[in-house]
Amino acid sequence: MAMIDRFSQKTQKSCLLLLLMLMLATVSSLPSAYASPTLILDDSPRYPLQGHLDILIDPQGELTFKDVLSPATQNRFSPIPGFVNRSYTEDTIWVRTTVQRTARFPEDTFLRLWPPYLDYLDVYVQTGDAADDPASYQPYHLGDHLQTANRPIINTDFTIPLFLTKGKLYTIYLRVRTTSSLSLTGDIHTEPDYISFSSKKIALQGGYLATALVISLINLILFIRLRDRLYLYFSMYLFSLFLNSFPGSGIMTLVCPSLVHKLSDYLVGAGVGGSIFSISLFGMRLFANNNRPWTGRFLALIAFTGAATAFSVPFGIYNHMAPILFCFSLLLIFVLTWLSLKDVTQGVEGGGLYLAAFGATNIGYAAQLLRLLGVMPVAWWNMHAVEVSSLFNMVMMTLAMTERVRRSENLALQSALEAEQKAVQLAESMTEDLREKQQQLEEALEKKRESLKQKERFVAMINHEYRTPLAIIQANISLLEMKTVDADMKLLPVFNKIKKAMERLVEVLETSVSRESQSGIGAWRHQQSINLGLFLKGLLSEASTLWPDRRLNASIPDLRDKIFTGDMILLKTAVLNLLDNAFKYSPQDSKVSIEVQPGDQSVTIVITDHGCGIPKEQIDLVFEKGYRASNMTDDSGKGLGLYLAKSIIEQYGGSLTIASDLASGTCASIILPLTVKERNHE
Repeated sequence: MAMIDRFSQKTQKSCLLLLLMLMLATVSSLPSAYASPTLILDDSPRYPLQGHLDILIDPQGELTFKDVLSPATQNRFSPIPGFVNRSYTEDTIWVRTTVQRTARFPEDTFLRLWPPYLDYLDVYVQTGDAADDPASYQPYHLGDHLQTANRPIINTDFTIPLFLTKGKLYTIYLRVRTTSSLSLTGDIHTEPDYISFSSKKIALQGGYLATALVISLINLILFIRLRDRLYLYFSMYLFSLFLNSFPGSGIMTLVCPSLVHKLSDYLVGAGVGGSIFSISLFGMRLFANNNRPWTGRFLALIAFTGAATAFSVPFGIYNHMAPILFCFSLLLIFVLTWLSLKDVTQGVEGGGLYLAAFGATNIGYAAQLLRLLGVMPVAWWNMHAVEVSSLFNMVMMTLAMTERVRRSENLALQSALEAEQKAVQLAESMTEDLREKQQQLEEALEKKRESLKQKERFVAMINHEYRTPLAIIQANISLLEMKTVDADMKLLPVFNKIKKAMERLVEVLETSVSRESQSGIGAWRHQQSINLGLFLKGLLSEASTLWPDRRLNASIPDLRDKIFTGDMILLKTAVLNLLDNAFKYSPQDSKVSIEVQPGDQSVTIVITDHGCGIPKEQIDLVFEKGYRASNMTDDSGKGLGLYLAKSIIEQYGGSLTIASDLASGTCASIILPLTVKERNHE
């Protein structure tokens, strides 16, 4: 029973405590009839509105100023301990404050409201005596969605001039509606203090923006020069900070006031999303070696969210995307700090500088994000936390990037030294190989020389051995000619043909065979001036003797002063080889023609037959040494005629081409260049 009594007593106490909590919750939910204390303006040059503000939430934004002044609505205002901080909300809020000045505070004062990126800010300043009459208030319609020209004072912040009578109570109402984070601070300044404060703020904000822009450009130049994407991402990050702070600091109002209401939201959205996008890519690049798969995917997700936020303003979803991005950003802060700490523990060069840079940025972003999300109250230090921390980040990151360049230079120098050592080793190895190759070449050259000597001795022997029987044959032919010509004149052409053939044989032995045997076709560079008219005349005479029973049609125009520089004997050998082929591979009763076409710079000799022709696919092959066309039935040839003819003609700058058809025959064209002197003479 004692135990039951104790349990009953505890139950009763719990019920009483729960009932008390419900009563307190009910009382706290009732409209408050209390208001914040009046702000007394005394001998200080500046008074913040903090602790002197009442707030009314208007979720639908339907309340008019007249509705707000009604007694029922007045009872719905609730005091707030500090400045307004409502995070991202679509609610419209009304803020009320009451001020009174003493004799020590001047009549002409300034109400400064901040931040300057609020979309719509309506200010109602009491000027009459009836506090519940809208006609007793002077309205001012401000906001970065309205034209700057309508503001009473154009400055970095929203500024309203006040004229306060000593001892009189003045009520000021503020109506705020924005798609960005709904924070609101305010101060009342004397005129000298307002001028001094504004000048300092413009100088500091302008200096911050200029620093961010200059360092961004420097890193962009480094990226262009070094091709390291880390500099590009850091440049993008700093430029995003510049875009975010340009309208957010109010400097845009002074630089281009006509564009503030058009571009402010876009620049803020692009700056916030772009900074998270670029710093995520920066982290992926910087910690690529230490990234685990999940960290890489996480950073890629943050980068995608940042990019989506940067483009969300035109679609009207920025106030929905920004809180998600800021929650991700808190995780990003932790991940980047953790990766930097890993570099420090692993002894990575420059890791301490990156840790300091990210640490400072993380503190600044954490303070701003917690304020923007409504977790942390508004204060001067978290309103400017990103600017201060990002300046420190710029310094530390610049030092870290410089260390990166120095490390890259050291690696490049080390690589160059290693490459030099490898080059020296390779050069020594190649030198040894060259020595071996040189020795092999010298041995091969010695063998070649010995072979040439043997060839020279062989050719000399051939010349000697051929000369004796040729002389005997020639002497006997002369005797036969003397004894038989008188008896039978029909044998005279036969003896002439034999004698020409003998002379041709001796000529070939003494020139072509000897030169080719000694040094090859490449040495046939004997030069002499050949009058083509006389040359062709003698050639035709010799051809008629060698082939007296064949028809040769010649068409040779006047070739006076047509000079070709080359070897006459070799040129004759080339042309006679072509004529020999034409006669050999054409019917006995068919004709062979030789046509000469003179030009200004060259002379063309065309030899045409009506023989068996050459297959088209074999035309280019017949110029190869030892090659004979597949349709050649004569076994006397060795496949050297066309090879020798082409080689001889090309040695002196000419050309030899063949066109052939199996049905109509073959056409060989020789082009001989004229000497420069003769061409100029013509």
